[in-house]
Amino acid sequence: MAATVEALALLRRARRKLESPTVKHKRWLVVASLVWSVAACSPALNWRQVELGDLSLWLPCKPDRTHRDWQLPVGTFPVEVVGCEADGALFAASHLRGLPPDRMEAALDAWQGGAFASMAATQTSAVASVTPHAVHQRQWSAQGNRANGEPVQARLAWWVVGQDIYHVAVYAKALRAEQVDPLLEQIKLP
Repeated sequence: MAATVEALALLRRARRKLESPTVKHKRWLVVASLVWSVAACSPALNWRQVELGDLSLWLPCKPDRTHRDWQLPVGTFPVEVVGCEADGALFAASHLRGLPPDRMEAALDAWQGGAFASMAATQTSAVASVTPHAVHQRQWSAQGNRANGEPVQARLAWWVVGQDIYHVAVYAKALRAEQVDPLLEQIKLP
């Protein structure tokens, strides 16, 4: 019986300690630090490797994927598109297959013009880049407006490999290096 009374007294003292302001404050700090660590482990840009045809690239989110026929002034061609949205930006990559070499330049011009027109580009500038194995490449920075009138910045790139054209783009209200650099610096072509 004495042991039971002693155990109850010990439990009461332990409960009072747990309910003391100092312990409550420490428990709050533990909970806050756990919440912070979980948030830190959930980055806005969760980069992952994605394959598109023979192109290997990194996107910061799980992409949606679609296939369609694309009408260009030089003909209709199959295109595969992957894309996703993360951290206020739209990331996309496209692969156009089977383009005859004599139509490559016209197709690139039409595609580039369409991209600039879709964002009502008011300012464009070429960006120097070198990607191994690309026969022809173009990279651009552009500023314009979305269809709803909101401002948009874009980084756009096209590569020609054989009879294929690859296109990678990122669009956001204000692009940041951490959105653009991993996307364009990790490109691997066949």
